[in-house]
Amino acid sequence: MGTRIAKPGRVSGSIQAPASKSALQRAIACAILARGISHIEASPICSDARAAIFIAKELGAR
Repeated sequence: MGTRIAKPGRVSGSIQAPASKSALQRAIACAILARGISHIEASPICSDARAAIFIAKELGAR
């Protein structure tokens, strides 16, 4: 695989990833940093995910 250098710019799109607790926590963290609306669907909600969602809400997410 070669090296690819991309210039800064807008990113859009969607991905499907296998459900995992750590992936969900990372998705929530990325959604906090993103501008606009983020949708996270079809993920298991465990106590760690609930804690990450609580933190996101405390930081202003709705």
